[in-house]
Amino acid sequence: MIKVGESTKYDNYGRISCIGEIAELLNLEKGLDHVGFYVDNGEIIVRKHTKSYMGLDFEYNEIRDRIIAYEGAHIDDTVPIDMDPDEIEKLAYAQYLKDKNDRKEQICSKSKKEQ
Repeated sequence: MIKVGESTKYDNYGRISCIGEIAELLNLEKGLDHVGFYVDNGEIIVRKHTKSYMGLDFEYNEIRDRIIAYEGAHIDDTVPIDMDPDEIEKLAYAQYLKDKNDRKEQICSKSKKEQ
């Protein structure tokens, strides 16, 4: 899985903005295109609504090819190949717990400011 970027924060109206990289990969035009949100096997999928021509979806195929090319160009090689998988998991889990705690503290701090 390749990280494309960070979205804007979830706003007071229950919305998130589409980041430029995703809009470019999906070839989105402001005010013209629509996207759908799907759940599949524990993952959230975002797809541009495209048109089928006699059962063939050429735009979907173009988008898919563009995404595959992007993925290939941005392979994440941050994990050393020679590192023990158990050690990777241990370090990653420790970072996860730290981030989870930091997020909890931010939420509590925000709640106190709003009171």
